[in-house]
Amino acid sequence: MVENEEVTACLLEFVLQKNGYRVIHSHKGDHAKRLMFVMDPPDAVLLDMALPDMSGVDLLAYLRTQRHWHSAPVAMLTTDTDSLHPRQGARHERLDSQTPAPHAAGDSTEPAVDGFPQETATGGMRTLPLAIPQ
Repeated sequence: MVENEEVTACLLEFVLQKNGYRVIHSHKGDHAKRLMFVMDPPDAVLLDMALPDMSGVDLLAYLRTQRHWHSAPVAMLTTDTDSLHPRQGARHERLDSQTPAPHAAGDSTEPAVDGFPQETATGGMRTLPLAIPQ
């Protein structure tokens, strides 16, 4: 998980660990890049779109260039709903053009993005709504 907001990170880590997942947490993109060199890819990556040292989209693009990490499933996280507006999608389209979308398991006609079935399209980014009570 790459998340710089401590409260969000603690909540996600608690929920994931309670459900049997082991969580490795990084607060910055640069630290996450270094982890890619010393560890095997995880079962999934939770990636904040707004990190203190780089954008999550840029980190995702970097991750996709790494030989062992390029196919790791990634869920992008944000609390900034403006970043999901269709007009903002143009900055994300380069990821769709660089990253071939795999097909969902058992369905050769349903495209998937980063290992997750496509639910909705928002200007190049697919979003799966998730509400966390405050």
